[in-house]
Amino acid sequence: MAAPRTYFERGRKTGFPAWGNAQSYLLRAEFHVKVKSGAVEKGEYVDTFKSESEWRREAKVAGSRYVRSQHDDTRYELAEGPDAPLLKMVLKFMEPIPALDTFVESDWKIKRDPVDGVNAVRVLTGYENPKGELDPEHARGYWFEDSGKLVKTYYQGMETRRAQFEDFGGVTLARQVNVLRNGAPVMLIHVTELGPAKEFAKDVFEIPGHKWTRAFTAEVR
Repeated sequence: MAAPRTYFERGRKTGFPAWGNAQSYLLRAEFHVKVKSGAVEKGEYVDTFKSESEWRREAKVAGSRYVRSQHDDTRYELAEGPDAPLLKMVLKFMEPIPALDTFVESDWKIKRDPVDGVNAVRVLTGYENPKGELDPEHARGYWFEDSGKLVKTYYQGMETRRAQFEDFGGVTLARQVNVLRNGAPVMLIHVTELGPAKEFAKDVFEIPGHKWTRAFTAEVR
């Protein structure tokens, strides 16, 4: 079997438009989730991508929002409202593959592990007990189909299943991401729009007063 970084980089280029081709795009998604108030609300996720050095990702729900962006060499982060930590996880669910500069390769174990009858390879770090149960605090797992598509993840006790794959400029994007905890659904994310971006609002990639240094995170964007 290949090294962990091989699966991660192939999966990133296979299934995520920011890494699979050079074209700009606009992606919109909706999700339903229980917020701090206890109500189930509909939220919105928007990924605006011009290039590797100009992009913006934003999630909003029930008056809260979480934004990360980059303009040239400057990165930004904005968190507002009680549900901002939840929205930060939405960005994680949409682009879950870890950055190569955030892990020790020898910590990861690789094995064949089918997902819903589909041949897949699991790349896992963290404790797994003899019954195959993963440690919810420390285990991280990624399941890749033989073509390179990411079909399942496990992180902080939550599992995601990716489905309804669709081609976009040579990238096979999952239009639906189901998030589960202990087998029960907690969030459903559905991509409602994906297409080339031809125009960008002025200063859309800048968030004055909210410069951010990427540290202590396994996320690339």
